[in-house]
Amino acid sequence: MSSEVSSHEIDRFQAPYGKEVVIEEVLYDNGFRLLRMRIREARRFTIIDLDHQTAKHWGELLTRWGNAQAEALEATATDGG
Repeated sequence: MSSEVSSHEIDRFQAPYGKEVVIEEVLYDNGFRLLRMRIREARRFTIIDLDHQTAKHWGELLTRWGNAQAEALEATATDGG
């Protein structure tokens, strides 16, 4: 089994309900790279490691959802609603 060699932080931001999200790239000694998402809520941590295919799929889904929500809000504002 390969061991983690290094990681570096890509981004850090606050999310709703007091959560902090940290995105890191993790490099293993065999050259394998993963994207690590750490979500902290108080003392609880959720850690998700993603390969490039999963990260790409997830990113595309998040982008579609975010764009749809923005369009819906814009339509509501335009309609006076």
